[in-house]
Amino acid sequence: MSRTLVLAEKPSVGRDLARVLNCRQKGKGYFEGNKYIVTWALGHLVTLADPDAYNKKYASWRIEDLPMLPSKLKLVVIKQSGRQFNIVKKQMHKKEVDKIVIATDAGREGELVARWIIEKAGVNKPIKRLWISSVTDKAIKEGFNNLRDGKGYEKLYASAAARAEADWYV
Repeated sequence: MSRTLVLAEKPSVGRDLARVLNCRQKGKGYFEGNKYIVTWALGHLVTLADPDAYNKKYASWRIEDLPMLPSKLKLVVIKQSGRQFNIVKKQMHKKEVDKIVIATDAGREGELVARWIIEKAGVNKPIKRLWISSVTDKAIKEGFNNLRDGKGYEKLYASAAARAEADWYV
């Protein structure tokens, strides 16, 4: 039996999605049904690593160390969010999960929240995008009847990642 993992941005939206998708079995940090597993972030669960993750000398800020230009920026799980990240990661890696629906907020930052979680979790499954502006039952049902290919949102993700990386460098 294959199932779809649905990733919401926050618990309240996750509960609404789970109710509409008939996911009645509650786990810690997720809901399950026959077709779907609904879980959620708590806003950002993953962020860019602090400078000292690249070099211990960056633990204390000094002008002489500028510019800090790592060859590749690293993603890290936010310490306070580690428990929920591990729940999401475990659900994403379940064998019966054959695709992921990004159901985070419809916008650049929501795309970043989801994509960083997926990347840090090391998951490579097909992605669909739920793009809705309200969480009424009607909007959720219509959105799931019109899921979009995740590839269509890669530029939105790239723009959000570029903004975050530019903030890190500056």
